[in-house]
Amino acid sequence: MFSKKYRLSYLPLFYDDLDEKVTYIAEKLKNPKAANDLLDKVESAIMERLPLAESFEPYHSVRERSYYYEAATCVKIIESVKEYIEKDYITFEQKNRIDVDSSLNIIFSHFYKVARQLRCRYDNRETLKIEDEYDVQDLLHALLLLYFDDVRAEEWTPSYAGKSARMDFLLKNESVVIEVKKTRLGLADKELGDQLIIDVDRYKVHPDCKRLICFIYDAEGRIGNPKGLMADLNNQHEGFATVIIKPDM
Repeated sequence: MFSKKYRLSYLPLFYDDLDEKVTYIAEKLKNPKAANDLLDKVESAIMERLPLAESFEPYHSVRERSYYYEAATCVKIIESVKEYIEKDYITFEQKNRIDVDSSLNIIFSHFYKVARQLRCRYDNRETLKIEDEYDVQDLLHALLLLYFDDVRAEEWTPSYAGKSARMDFLLKNESVVIEVKKTRLGLADKELGDQLIIDVDRYKVHPDCKRLICFIYDAEGRIGNPKGLMADLNNQHEGFATVIIKPDM
């Protein structure tokens, strides 16, 4: 039986797109395993299509292409990128960090709206009013359970300067500690910065804490330049602590 032979060809755009996506996943999303898995899947798809081209829907180009590349060349490029990742030219502390960050970002970004909505109950029924840090902790605890299975509240921290303290929340599986602060009279820019220095030193010696996230709830707008303060504090403690101020209008 007559058998057709096909040559798999790629445009330079393919290489650019592949490199862009792999770099984004590995560096921006900080998940080199996912980037490597993507390369494996692309390589498998290429090998699968070579002998059975007619089993797959053809790509209908709108114009004649003048670029032709052998499939072997494409595979070699993929293997080179895989080697780049496997040799740890890119190193990351947490493979699933983007999932944690994106989930927390949703919670923190909508916290003020949720708190405001809770004030508007039918027939003026009792509700949770956010008046102090304990109220912020109560609402945040409930929201964290939407995304994380093991949320531990008020875990003890190791002794620091002769004193022990309780952390607000520990995301056990993610090795993330969340400290909650609510601005008030006497607790604004300078005081928050001073407290964060103590928090960072304390949590760095905690065996379950790989990252510290400080959520500052500033519903009354006591911080004059929240975005500037976040940038300054995050630069001081880059790699371990992240400060998030909401609302940040």
